[in-house]
Amino acid sequence: MEDQIIDYVLHRKIRVAANDASDAKRDARRAGATLEELEERVGRLTLACTAMWELIRDRVGLTEEELVESIERVDLRDGVADGKHKPKGVACPACSRMNNLRHKKCMYCEAVLPPPSLR
Repeated sequence: MEDQIIDYVLHRKIRVAANDASDAKRDARRAGATLEELEERVGRLTLACTAMWELIRDRVGLTEEELVESIERVDLRDGVADGKHKPKGVACPACSRMNNLRHKKCMYCEAVLPPPSLR
């Protein structure tokens, strides 16, 4: 009887470990697919930024130094020079609470938020 209990417990642990391994494999596949999608997106954004910069440089005559200064100014808009663009949000005109930039109405008082062009 004791051997049967031990076998049951061991088999149960093996099933749990096999399920955990299967879940980890599935999660790894999903993460790999997400990584590929992000790499493609970064590649397209890099291409677009490079093309825009070349147009601006060639047609407007801006210099690389001016571009770097502008990047630094934009980087500091959130108060941190970290090489990342992190918009803070938009304050509600009615209650002054901060809302995510994607919202059209205040999530607290439902007042209409200013359109993106006026933020």
